[in-house]
Amino acid sequence: INITFSKNVNDFIESDIIITNGKIDQFSGGGSNYEFYLNPDSDGEVTVKINANTASDSDGNGNYQSKLFSVLYDRTSPEVILSTNVETPTQLKSIPMYLTFSEPIVNVHKLDFSITNGEIKNIQGFNTSYTFDIIPIKAGYIGLSIPAGKIKDSAGNGNVASEYFTIKYDNNIY
Repeated sequence: INITFSKNVNDFIESDIIITNGKIDQFSGGGSNYEFYLNPDSDGEVTVKINANTASDSDGNGNYQSKLFSVLYDRTSPEVILSTNVETPTQLKSIPMYLTFSEPIVNVHKLDFSITNGEIKNIQGFNTSYTFDIIPIKAGYIGLSIPAGKIKDSAGNGNVASEYFTIKYDNNIY
């Protein structure tokens, strides 16, 4: 972060900077230019501000309060749960599925899935909730997962790998 005053100031120090949800690292500078690294404490909003009259010029004039600098910090990968309300084994030729994320994600595409003995169709939804259908290819177990990093949140964090989901398709139950 760079801080620039309109004039040289004499008494500006690290503790004059007010930060929420973060810490200052490597504070340096002098005159009218100062800089530091901002290290967020956790996901969420990180803010920086400088109160009025914390630094003064050679005539003793104090600074104005800075505008609030704010940035959203997000390093958490979305977690994903695959589920259905269909019991196994099933004869359904289109198995309804639910996809739930721990935080909003950008988009879901059928290529994001790893599937055996089935096809993904009719993906719909937004934010944290999606639905889709599995179309079985032949009798037997259908395996489904979403590998790590396939689906991203708005900060670009890739998903945590889903658990491996299985359901048995049997077109000769009755």
